[in-house]
Amino acid sequence: MKREEFEAAATELREKAGGKTAVSLLELNTGETYNHNADWVLDHPASTIKLGILCAGLYKAQEGKISLRDPVTCRKEDKVPGSGVLQHLSDGIVLPLADIFMLMIIQSDNTATNLSIEYLGIDYINGFFDRCDLKDIKLRRKLYDMEGIKNGVRNHISARDLTKLLYDLEKRTFLNEEYASLGLSMLLNQQLKDKIPKYISHYWNDEGAWFDYPIKTATKTGEDDTVEHDCGIIYTPKSTIILSVMTKGTYPPSGIEYIRRMAELAVKYFDPECLQKTFI
Repeated sequence: MKREEFEAAATELREKAGGKTAVSLLELNTGETYNHNADWVLDHPASTIKLGILCAGLYKAQEGKISLRDPVTCRKEDKVPGSGVLQHLSDGIVLPLADIFMLMIIQSDNTATNLSIEYLGIDYINGFFDRCDLKDIKLRRKLYDMEGIKNGVRNHISARDLTKLLYDLEKRTFLNEEYASLGLSMLLNQQLKDKIPKYISHYWNDEGAWFDYPIKTATKTGEDDTVEHDCGIIYTPKSTIILSVMTKGTYPPSGIEYIRRMAELAVKYFDPECLQKTFI
């Protein structure tokens, strides 16, 4: 596939999705990029901001200011609705900080996220973003902070900053091998895999054919009533692709399908041979 064919296909997918979309793509082996509205700052990051919280937490542990073995207590008053399992577990349960981070990522656990924010501190997290030269990502409040929401306090994100976070994680720019590998392992063990990984990992299609591809994905998704997002690293046999896709105002199934097809298109462009394996 030629570059102009890739761009034309990306435009077609975007127009079909409707709403407003943003894409930030970087292929690490060649340095080739593709951007559309990549610097669009959204005040609806949804759960993608959890990626930034994770990286800040790992950095604070690397500094020796906290330990991933530190015990964290989940009290009844800490529990919030939405995604995750902590809200359903016993009041007063104690878990190591590493497990709190793990739940925040692989289950997108909202209670675990608020416990992480409380343990790290909002100022520390935003200070880490500044250290990483991230221009757009800002954490202003916890999740389900109803008073903050009522007063218009919003968190912010851009596709560009998500891609930079993932690039810095993969390249060990701020985290050493130990902590970067731990962060990537959490993303690789993601259990919410219905967007970027959908058509490039393994799945049954509508005709009952089983597809199984030699691709790994390390992702963090996010959604709420008006947005559908996903970001991650796609590891193919010949390519390493960082992709961040954000949508707002699309019909939810259309936004989800757009993200799926953009990931598939990226793999078809950079490593098409790896999508040839099919099992019936």
